[in-house]
Amino acid sequence: MNKRKREPNKYITENYILDDEINIDPFELKHKSDYNPDIYDVKTIKDYKLPLLHKKYFRPYFSPKFNSWEMDFMIVPFKDGKSPFVELDDSKEEKHTQFYYLFVININTKYLYVSPTLNKDTNSVTSTLYDMISHENLQINNIRGDDDVAFDNHFLKQWLSSREITYYFTPHIYTNRNRIVDRVMRTIRDMFDQLGHRASLFDVKLMEKIVYKYNHTTHRAFDYRFTPVQVQNNKDLERIFIARKMDRLQNIPKNVFNKYEYGDIILVHIPFKEINYKRRRNFTHLGMFIEYVHGNVKCYLLYPEGDDYTDEIVVIPPYYTKFVNNLNQNFRNYFNLDK
Repeated sequence: MNKRKREPNKYITENYILDDEINIDPFELKHKSDYNPDIYDVKTIKDYKLPLLHKKYFRPYFSPKFNSWEMDFMIVPFKDGKSPFVELDDSKEEKHTQFYYLFVININTKYLYVSPTLNKDTNSVTSTLYDMISHENLQINNIRGDDDVAFDNHFLKQWLSSREITYYFTPHIYTNRNRIVDRVMRTIRDMFDQLGHRASLFDVKLMEKIVYKYNHTTHRAFDYRFTPVQVQNNKDLERIFIARKMDRLQNIPKNVFNKYEYGDIILVHIPFKEINYKRRRNFTHLGMFIEYVHGNVKCYLLYPEGDDYTDEIVVIPPYYTKFVNNLNQNFRNYFNLDK
């Protein structure tokens, strides 16, 4: 085994500090006269670990109101861009490359309604919701989703308002949104996978059977004692479910998180999802607190003046932030605020 001691890099002198966060290449500094202490002598800002949030701090995911639903589209791409349903003539009909299912699930009862469509648009949404209300006798008082253009537009909002349905379409990608509908999509995909390679998501009849099975299978949310159909058809069961969640919510310790005021400076962790993003520290940004939004922190991200992202605002969970006692010159140098 070669135990040769590694020699220090002779090209990096005490005057040339290598810091991953500053992105300075010491090999580009050919002369000592190039050294600028205002640029290179930047002290490292303390970083923090992101421990898993303890279970006792988890906020229960439910709605305090009856008949509250969540919706989103499941995308099923065509293989090689060819439709498995019909041969479409490009000169006569629109060529589709993807197939969709609109998933609509009751947040409390977990009752699931799925509608197939070739178009991911507002007409598909209104058609599905109309069928639920008129043909399936499912009451919808509240509905929420992400900021998909099929949801967050004037026509759908007007359609919902005319039927006295409240809506909430959130654009905040870093918060815990659409958790129920995202989870049930994965569950349905898993159920297809368990049937083997011959089971296809393009099989609408098979999808209907699997959704029926899901709605008639005891659910973990009800301690495997009741099915979504049973809870959907029994308001007393849903009332008990809501009461249990409310009790748990009231008992969550709230003094462990910082209580920010407008203008407070905070370190911010942004949970980037890019595969190739190389994270050099957990708390990568500096922000200014604006307000709380449903328990989450809304803040400006601080960038150098003139930067394209100067007005960027994000909403993130409170445990992705750390209070900064003093925005001193070291912080300003580290985050290039005086650039």
